[in-house]
Amino acid sequence: QMCIRDRVSTQSTGAVASLPMPTSSPKTKQNIFLYSPAWASVGVAICLVFALTCNIPLREGLGTGVSFWSKLLPQLMSLTPQLNEPDHDRLRPSGNITPAVVSPLRTIVSASDPNWREVVASTIENEPVVVRGLMRGADAGKFGNASHITFDQLTELYGEFEIAVFTHMTKDKSAIKMPFSEYARRMADGEEVYARAIPDLGFFTKNIDLHWLASLISKQMPLWFTLQTAKGGSTGGYLPLSFYGNDKVNSQAHCDIGTSIFLMLQGRKRWLFWPPSETAYMVAPNRPIMTPN
Repeated sequence: QMCIRDRVSTQSTGAVASLPMPTSSPKTKQNIFLYSPAWASVGVAICLVFALTCNIPLREGLGTGVSFWSKLLPQLMSLTPQLNEPDHDRLRPSGNITPAVVSPLRTIVSASDPNWREVVASTIENEPVVVRGLMRGADAGKFGNASHITFDQLTELYGEFEIAVFTHMTKDKSAIKMPFSEYARRMADGEEVYARAIPDLGFFTKNIDLHWLASLISKQMPLWFTLQTAKGGSTGGYLPLSFYGNDKVNSQAHCDIGTSIFLMLQGRKRWLFWPPSETAYMVAPNRPIMTPN
């Protein structure tokens, strides 16, 4: 699956399954998807580089882009508190507020469509795009062994590798450390635990053609920049991040930075997207809803 910025909430129950997947454990449904961020942050001094390579929010002017990153990067580097709230500074509700309407994404294309690449290229900068059957189609070779790996095989691969597991779906500070094998057991038993953004041990980086994926959305330069900055980071130069969860977990509404590509490896995941125009109507969890005035 391919998706771009905006606000997004994910839940592992639902019907947005882009690929036919192997049958999961009979105890509980489980899903796996892989996330490859287009770049990573390394310091305030290069906020201009990020603004230029990531295009957000460059459309509103270079000054706005620099201001955006100068506020955000200190939070990413834990130099200032993370606000985790919608930015209402530039957007204010006007007129009557009408109920939200949930509708299917406008751009869902099959990998068997000979024009799917053109569809992605012409749409991805403005809204999310789903490509169904990509890892099982004519381009399956671009994904190597990742196109048919199972959760049991991943559990064997990660073994006792320690990961951060979230125990509360709306509190980022709820993460606790545990071996992947223990997480796999507790998840299969139906616990509300979620492994988000798990570092790649090398398997996905070696099997997936990241440069080909980046070329589909014209992000070759951001990919190169990320690979350079990730060499000395906690990921050891391995870029893809993976997510593992059962049908009892979800991610709260949030806004990712940069352009992202998600690959659904097994299971199903339901996505909800809010366009930037809805920012003014959004509030942080457990906060009172205020009127436009």
